[in-house]
Amino acid sequence: MPGELQPCSGKGECSCGRCSCHIIDSVLYSGKYCEECSTCTSGKCEELRDCVQCKGFRTGPLAGAICNETCTIKPKKLQSLKDKVRAGAKLCTFLDEKSGCDFNFTYKYLSSHRDHVVYVQKLQQCPPAPDVLLAVLCAIGAVVAIGTLTLILWKIFTTIHDRKEFEKFEKERNNVQWGTENSPLYKPATDTFVNPAFGNRSSRQSKQEETTAQ
Repeated sequence: MPGELQPCSGKGECSCGRCSCHIIDSVLYSGKYCEECSTCTSGKCEELRDCVQCKGFRTGPLAGAICNETCTIKPKKLQSLKDKVRAGAKLCTFLDEKSGCDFNFTYKYLSSHRDHVVYVQKLQQCPPAPDVLLAVLCAIGAVVAIGTLTLILWKIFTTIHDRKEFEKFEKERNNVQWGTENSPLYKPATDTFVNPAFGNRSSRQSKQEETTAQ
């Protein structure tokens, strides 16, 4: 049961005020109160975690009425745990899934092997909130940069295309084999027609002049 205290942490026997630790399931327990073991990474941190979390922050798997029924420890809240760690207390750090922040607590056995004291840091350590303004400015800058780059690329492509079209036009114009005067396809803008009536009158006048001269 979390928070339940036993002589020598239940892993040894007390003799003359000192713990004689046992080897249980090939695991060697050590420490002043047999609280440490060869395969343990956090000592009693894991055992105390749920009770400290529900007592200190009212969160975790034991939050609610079950907390007081299950947990006997009474963690004391402090602004900082630095002094306790310097004094030899074991520091424990876990993530509070509800808040997304870390919470810290320490534990240290008292002179009596049946008792230990737990201190919890009042404030949880939360990751810094994202800078919304910076994110918005970065997004706007990215959009402007992409738009500017797109315009530059479009201008380059259109310039290259126009130059190619102009070179093609110049090449076709230089390869023309017929001038406008000799081209069979060229048709002048003006044309000449003979008026029949005017032509007959001129011929009659010429005949009359010839007869008079004779």
